[in-house]
Amino acid sequence: GLGCEKSFEQARRCYDMACRSEDSILAVYSMSRLYDDKQFPQASEIQTTIWTEKAAQLGSVDAMCVMGDRAYYGRGVPKDMKAAENWYKQAVKTRNGRGYFAMGRFKIYTAKVKDGIKYMEKAAQAGWPGGYYILGLMKMQGIGMKKRPCPSGTGSRCRCSRCQRRVEV
Repeated sequence: GLGCEKSFEQARRCYDMACRSEDSILAVYSMSRLYDDKQFPQASEIQTTIWTEKAAQLGSVDAMCVMGDRAYYGRGVPKDMKAAENWYKQAVKTRNGRGYFAMGRFKIYTAKVKDGIKYMEKAAQAGWPGGYYILGLMKMQGIGMKKRPCPSGTGSRCRCSRCQRRVEV
C-alpha cells in the first residue's frame, strides 16, 4: 500500500467496522472485493459471494452486475443463466449505464444480438464508455447492423468503386 504495509486483517477490520456502524453499500461492496483479491491467502469465493450479494441487495449496481457475472460463469454459485439474467434485470432497473452494459453483454453472449444492441445503446446514452466501445466494435465489423443496398444497385455486399465496402446504416 501507499505508506503502509498491505494487510488483509487490518483492511477487514476497518471494513467490518464500517459495515456494522452504518451498513454502508460502499463498505459492504469493499468487503466483497477484499475477499476476491487473490493477493491475499484469505481470498474466498464463498465470502466474496456472500458480501457481493449483500451489497447488491443494498442497491449497489456494481454488485448486481458482479452477481450476474458470478451466476453466468458459475463463480461461487452454481452456473445459472436465469439467475444471471435476474441480477442484470435488477441492475437495469436502476437506469445506470453499468446495468445496461451488463445486460447488453449478457444478451449478446446468449445470441440475442438485437436486444444486446438496444442495451448497449442505452449504456452509451447513459454515458457508460463500454457501451460506446461495444457499439463501435459491432459497427466496425457489421455485426447486428441493418444493411443498406449499394447506390449502384448491386446489393448490400457490393465491392464496386462507389462503395469499396459494405454500406451500413
